[in-house]
Amino acid sequence: MYLEAKDDLKSRFSINESELRKQFRSQSLIALNTELKSLGQHIDRIIVKSTLEICSFIDEINPDVIYRSWEPKQFFDDYWAVITERYPEIDFQEKLSSTLLEESQLPFEKHQFPATFSKFRRSIEHLAIQDPIVRPTSLPPPLNKAKTWQIEFKATDCVFTGGEREGVKHLDEYFMGQNASSYKQTRNALDGWKNSTKFSIWLSNGCLSARQIFYGLKKYERNIGANESTYWIYFELLWREYFQWYAKIHPMTLTKFSGNSNRSPMTFFNPQRFKKWCSANTPFPIVNACMSQLNAEG
Repeated sequence: MYLEAKDDLKSRFSINESELRKQFRSQSLIALNTELKSLGQHIDRIIVKSTLEICSFIDEINPDVIYRSWEPKQFFDDYWAVITERYPEIDFQEKLSSTLLEESQLPFEKHQFPATFSKFRRSIEHLAIQDPIVRPTSLPPPLNKAKTWQIEFKATDCVFTGGEREGVKHLDEYFMGQNASSYKQTRNALDGWKNSTKFSIWLSNGCLSARQIFYGLKKYERNIGANESTYWIYFELLWREYFQWYAKIHPMTLTKFSGNSNRSPMTFFNPQRFKKWCSANTPFPIVNACMSQLNAEG
């Protein structure tokens, strides 16, 4: 089951998705559904505005167990809390599938979670990373018949294509060259295909896992050599790891305006300037160039 927030719900939570992102997500879902069909399964895509749509689907299939892949999205956490209370007879299981580490590996209790990334990194960067899960060769039969669904988007030429196969292809191609050996020197360049890894779009959509990238990196270090730049790719994965666990442990404060310290920052909002920034019409050419590219490429 794939839950997708309805457009007005996205607006309420300030989730603005460009057409290119919608295209990538659609490609990713279609690719996953194709892979599942080859194993006799399918995706049920549900557009949700409230828990009513989820409960209706649960009533339809009458499951014994519901598994959830946790993501740092507050409104889905809220839905999960509601349906677990509504269906006490169902066994609800939650799994983190987006992290390098298992929760049991964390060397501290939740209430001792480090307040800074540096403390977190020093405490976990030496820990062993489990192998990526082996691709299944079979799946249990579906509980219902597949329903036709599609995501409408404006098809646009884009250098990124969604789906696991495309993500793995890019991962392999990146580590076939030697760009990883100079990553630390080039990673902050504003443009250029080879200057950064470009893993993030597949990683954030679940087409690649952090562990797949980690083991691709380790293979590169064995074959080509390790240096400060290859370590820095791991360092960036650890940054991501920190915020994944931060969102899990402090779900209510990560996106709260006053933050975990409960101190609201001093701010000033000028709607006219914001509009000019969004439309790449500021007095600063470098800002306009970046915003123009962002608007064009999503």
